[in-house]
Amino acid sequence: MTLDLFADEPNLERLGIEDAEISLVRQIDLGEPSEDVLMELVRETPWRQEPVTIYGKRHLQPRLIAWYGDAGQSYSYSGIVLEPLPWNKILSRLRDLVQDLVHEHFNSVLLNYYRDHRDSMGFHSDDERELGPTPIIASVSLGATRTFVLKHKTRAELKPIRLELPSGSLLLMKGLTQKNWKHGIDKQSKPCGPPFVRYLRTRGEGTAKVKPTAVQCRCVLLFLACTLSGSLNKSWVDDRNQASVSPNNRLQIFASVLSVAAVGALLLTLLSVVLA
Repeated sequence: MTLDLFADEPNLERLGIEDAEISLVRQIDLGEPSEDVLMELVRETPWRQEPVTIYGKRHLQPRLIAWYGDAGQSYSYSGIVLEPLPWNKILSRLRDLVQDLVHEHFNSVLLNYYRDHRDSMGFHSDDERELGPTPIIASVSLGATRTFVLKHKTRAELKPIRLELPSGSLLLMKGLTQKNWKHGIDKQSKPCGPPFVRYLRTRGEGTAKVKPTAVQCRCVLLFLACTLSGSLNKSWVDDRNQASVSPNNRLQIFASVLSVAAVGALLLTLLSVVLA
């Protein structure tokens, strides 16, 4: 499929793909030859080949991986749980470079090392819960050119899209791309050199866990207090409208006051914990 391209800003091309927000930088300035960056990453990275669970069966992934990121940015998929390694010098430099190009913040990176034409990545979406509903994913390709394939999840009339990603290119996926599309890298019949793809991931705009503000919590407390007070006042007015207030009614009112006080104390305690 041939794509119509238009430039959003210098070097960043928005691809005309329906139900997706995908952009491409065909060549980024790494500050040194991409082959040197590739060799340094291959040499310095503690690679892993993890078994994954697919349809109830365990298989070794057909590629090597490594997970780096901010503290606490764990990642799980297909039965694998990855704890982040701390950012090293070269990955920090590449992360900062990508952030400056696409104006997004990234908190982690999955390194994928395809050793030859037989290594691949099955079709999937990066839609795990910890990535949020609109994850932002930037992919930098180094080494041999491989074909990145996209398939729409529900619209059969849309043909698969094939993107050739040369060494030094940057692919940016955001918005509802992961909700609507799957992507993968097929095996190749012809031998090729080792390609390398890295993904920088972020939770996406509006998906990070946000602690409630003091104003929000006080509004909730005020609403609950007004609701309880309204119920209590109605009971009191009903009792006043009667000819006399019986001892049982007095006890009920006293119990209601105690209940309001207890609920208020509990809510204030919860507020102090939330805002701590």
